[in-house]
Amino acid sequence: MKKYLPVIAFTSAFILTFAVGYNLLNPKSGPTDKELYDAINRYRVESQELKTKELQGKWLRALSERNSELHDAIIAVMLISKDVNTEIYLHRNLDNNRRFKYTISDKRGEAENILSYNHKNNYFSFDHYSSEDGPSIQSVEDAEFIKNKIDKYYEELGVK
Repeated sequence: MKKYLPVIAFTSAFILTFAVGYNLLNPKSGPTDKELYDAINRYRVESQELKTKELQGKWLRALSERNSELHDAIIAVMLISKDVNTEIYLHRNLDNNRRFKYTISDKRGEAENILSYNHKNNYFSFDHYSSEDGPSIQSVEDAEFIKNKIDKYYEELGVK
């Protein structure tokens, strides 16, 4: 095995030298990364990123139209989290005989856990939230992004 080490080292060095030399002598043809980036963004409308509070407000308004019980429960979760300064969880009642559809807890649930909210970080964590519950924050953000994009196109084209 020792007699093959110089051969292996020479072969490895040769392959490495060949690869580096080939890349130096044959540079990539075509546009650079910056040129590609500029081309992609040439006709792109700059997005107006929604602030977190503004997005949450739009989402809660959309949710109130679709599922008022969940909307009210989320408002309660937000207020409790603000008061106790900890993460609060919203659970779905799996027992249909209960008076309320949702319950609030400071303990994380399992399959019944819909979401949690932490006021300190102003952060929602979605667990078993589904489309049956109402619109997602992402769908509200996407709709707002598209609306802003279309408005900018109309403005650029002079459409009123």
